[in-house]
Amino acid sequence: MWILQKTSRILFSSTLLLLTACGGSGNSGNTGLDTTPPVITLHGDSTITLPLGRSYSEPGASANDNEDGVVEVAISGAIDTSTLGNYTLTYTAKDTAGNSASITRDVIVAAPRPFITTWETNVNGKAFSDDNQIMIDTDGTGYDYQVDWGDGTVDEHVTGDIVHTYAAQGTYTVTINGSFPQLYFEAPIDEYYNLYSSDHNKLRSIEQWGDIQWRSMHRAFAGCKSLVGNATDKPDLSNVSNMSSMFEGAEIFNQDLSSWDVSNVTNMSAMFFEAKVFNQALSSWDVSNVTDMSDMFFLAGAFNQDLNSWDVSNVTDMNGMFSFAEAFNQDLNSWDVSKVTNMGHMFSQAKVFNQDLSNWDVSNVTEMGAMFFEAKAFNQDLSNWDVSNVMSMHSMFRNASNFNQDLSSWDVSNATNLFWMFEGVTLSTENYDALLTGWLNFPLQHNIAFHAGNSQYSNSAQSARDVLTATYGWNISDGGVAN
Repeated sequence: MWILQKTSRILFSSTLLLLTACGGSGNSGNTGLDTTPPVITLHGDSTITLPLGRSYSEPGASANDNEDGVVEVAISGAIDTSTLGNYTLTYTAKDTAGNSASITRDVIVAAPRPFITTWETNVNGKAFSDDNQIMIDTDGTGYDYQVDWGDGTVDEHVTGDIVHTYAAQGTYTVTINGSFPQLYFEAPIDEYYNLYSSDHNKLRSIEQWGDIQWRSMHRAFAGCKSLVGNATDKPDLSNVSNMSSMFEGAEIFNQDLSSWDVSNVTNMSAMFFEAKVFNQALSSWDVSNVTDMSDMFFLAGAFNQDLNSWDVSNVTDMNGMFSFAEAFNQDLNSWDVSKVTNMGHMFSQAKVFNQDLSNWDVSNVTEMGAMFFEAKAFNQDLSNWDVSNVMSMHSMFRNASNFNQDLSSWDVSNATNLFWMFEGVTLSTENYDALLTGWLNFPLQHNIAFHAGNSQYSNSAQSARDVLTATYGWNISDGGVAN
């Protein structure tokens, strides 16, 4: 029972809270009679629907008076979250002149809405169960759910994986209620030989997320190649920290996810890996707690949405984030990447990407291997990057055929792997000369294999190149002396 007394005291689960508002300034400077009541603003929705048995969290309200400024709001009413019904909370504010205003909020305690999906039983052997069966995959503990299989059969108090056999093959609507913290699909054992450990190929659609309190979305729809999203509601992600591989291999999934609250998520690794047609706006997402975005849009070939407003200040791993994202070409220059340590393969084969990244603080990055590998359109100024902690730049610009920038200011003193760094690239003689001479300003590593692609140097840079090969023992591959 959730009870509010007229004194604005809140009694909830034996905990007493006192609502306190900032004091008003008092009437001053106006000798006329004040007859204007305060204006009350509800925080949150004016109508809240709460699943039966779910705890109620009061959003609160504020009030402002034309004479007194901020005034206190008293809340009265009661909500019994264990009983279905409609409840009303009243919010009242009074100024020092005695003018009073009130407003109400309706709270509906309703039966929990189920998680609803559709499944096709017959996928020609490309599943774990038989062609007249469906298997629900789970992971871990905490399950106590009811499943309605859509054929008149209902199983109660299920605590883990379950297989259901239908009288006939076909498409069925499956409804799940209760404690069902995670749907989980194992990776195939060997698709070539039709060896599967789950039924991901049988899942066809998400019709309703319902009121399930999800614990994890790790591999929730991984490998669901025929999955579409028809749900008009959104999932309760308040307890979810892991979304890794959530839609990995969901080849035709392309539903609007912009209203999702992902503020507690820390892992988005491979979330849209090989989600081939996904291209929905995600700019409204609060990703401020995410630390891992590795492979997030790997092979998401259609994705090309604005992400520049994302707060990525806690991300440490961006390895492969846009690798093979062949349509992606959006501004990311506002990103705070100061905590990132791994940018290997980040834009590998992102063939049209060509955006300014000069504002990036990459001072903590240690891995840049293949970062722009075959990013054929990329040609941006990176001269101000602090790469002093980078150890690997192997294949960094390999086959990024349009790249031609001056990197002479780069401190590569910690780099131990420069193999194939510019293979397939032709730096101008001016830029290559500057690189050969500029890098000698730093205490370089010895015995490095460095590939400068087809870049040629002038006679004036010959001595610098000789120091690299003779003094530091570098093995340099390039286009030789320019004619």
